[in-house]
Amino acid sequence: SYSAAISSCEKAGNWSVMLLLLEDMLRETLRPNVVTLSACVACCEKGREWRRALDLLRRMERMQVSANGVSYNSAISACERG
Repeated sequence: SYSAAISSCEKAGNWSVMLLLLEDMLRETLRPNVVTLSACVACCEKGREWRRALDLLRRMERMQVSANGVSYNSAISACERG
């Protein structure tokens, strides 16, 4: 599943593949949930991609997916790590 693949990318910090998977998921009109999107934000944190992490938070809001503590903490950590 897309969620499992995105989770694997998060563990490996492979943000570029994660973004491709997320875009594929959205193209297929599959709706990611808060767990999947939080893994995306965490993946960006590990890849030191703070701008992408913040962009994903904005996308969550547009998708009407409520961010949770994991989402926000990962975004904050991404900004700290630069």
